[in-house]
Amino acid sequence: MLRSTGEIVIVEDDDGTRQAIERLLRCAGFLTASFASAEALLQAGAAINAACLVLDVHLPGISGFELQRALAECGAELPVIFITAYDDTWASEQAQRLGAIAFCINPSPDAYSSKPSRERSGPYEDGGDFTPRLAQPPCRVGTLA
Repeated sequence: MLRSTGEIVIVEDDDGTRQAIERLLRCAGFLTASFASAEALLQAGAAINAACLVLDVHLPGISGFELQRALAECGAELPVIFITAYDDTWASEQAQRLGAIAFCINPSPDAYSSKPSRERSGPYEDGGDFTPRLAQPPCRVGTLA
């Protein structure tokens, strides 16, 4: 359960993904803090105010898994959601072993279209339009416990 006074802390090295997650959570009424690396989070000491962590698995430097382990060793028992661009069984199993509450796969750019991008035909320069057509669910989300 999320503590109502804490922030959801996002650690994601991809600027666009980080901003999208942050905007989505803020629109839903959550307080957020975001960082491009585990080192930046640790330097800011933001885990102290966190109600939940959203951690990219594959970060430069300290990985999301390493960050979660380090915080747990310091006594920070926070709910963690791991995110990744790679649908990888090992990472999913590792997240489960570490006690994650969810493991999400980021969608590829073509996940929002029923046709590959080079086959799109629409009124815009790239051939697309404003109507997303999900060929598949954009991410797999589930409780791992």
